[in-house]
Amino acid sequence: MWLAWEIAAIVGVGCPPVFLRLRRVDSSPARLATPFARELATMFALYTLWQLAGKIAVIDQAGAFRRAQQLWDFERDLRLPNELAMQQWFLPHDWLIQASNVYYGLVHVPAMIGCLLWLFLRDRHYYSITRNNLAMVTGSCLLIQLVAVVPPRFLADLGFVDTGVLHNQSVFSSLGYEVAGQLQAMPSIHAAWAFLVGVATWQVASGGKRYLGPLHAVLTLVVIVVTANHFWMDAVAAGVVLAASMMLQSKIRHWLSLRNSPAGEVEPLLTSQYRGHPRMT
Repeated sequence: MWLAWEIAAIVGVGCPPVFLRLRRVDSSPARLATPFARELATMFALYTLWQLAGKIAVIDQAGAFRRAQQLWDFERDLRLPNELAMQQWFLPHDWLIQASNVYYGLVHVPAMIGCLLWLFLRDRHYYSITRNNLAMVTGSCLLIQLVAVVPPRFLADLGFVDTGVLHNQSVFSSLGYEVAGQLQAMPSIHAAWAFLVGVATWQVASGGKRYLGPLHAVLTLVVIVVTANHFWMDAVAAGVVLAASMMLQSKIRHWLSLRNSPAGEVEPLLTSQYRGHPRMT
C-alpha cells in the first residue's frame, strides 16, 4: 500500500549526495532544488523510521491486553464517550465503515506530506517548525510505544470489531505487520500527525482553507475510534506529546536566539515559537 521502507531508505541515502552536488552548482534551478533535496532526505528518513517501527517487537507483550483493559476502565471512570457504542452506531452502515477504513489507511501519510510540501512552498520558517515538531513527536511516540498496549479491535470480548478485517481492508496485513507490530497503539501517531497538520494549517492558511487541517484532525479522531484502532486516551496522549514537543522546540529556539544575538541586541523573551508569524502578531 505504501512505499517499502527499503526503497525509502535508499532514496533517503541517495538525497544527501545530490544535495551536496547541487550546492556546488551556481544556477537558479540548482539553488531552487538544493533545499528540496535536503528536506527529502529528512522526510524519507522519518518515513523509514515510521515503517520500521511497525516491525519492531515491543516489550512485555503479555501485559498488552491488561494495560488496554486498564485503559478502558480508566476511561469509564472519567466518563469519556464510549468507543464501543460509537463503533456500534457505525457498524450497520457498511459504506461509512469502509470509508473510515480507507481514510485510516490512505489519508494519514499523504495529508502530512501534502501539508509539509505546502508549508515548504508557502512559509519556509513555519515549515522548519512543523518538520522539527514532526520528528520530535514521532520519535517520542515510537519510544513510548515500545511498551505494548493492544488497540480496541483486539478486545473482541468487549464487543469491538476489527473493521479492517471485516471488510478485507486491513492496512496492517497489507504492510506485512505481525501481531507484535500492531501493539503500538499508545500514543496514536495517526492522531499526533493529524493534530500537527491541524495546527499548521490553522496558523498559516487564510480564509476557509484554515479549517481544512482542523477538519482532517477531527475526521482522523473519529476514524481511529470507529475502526477500533485506538482509544480516546491514545489520542489524548498524542496531543500531550505534541504539546510537549512544541514547547520544547520553543525553548530551544529561544535559547538559540539568545545565544546567537549580538551583545546589546538580545530580543525579548519569546512568548511562543510562532512569534513573528503573521497570525501571531
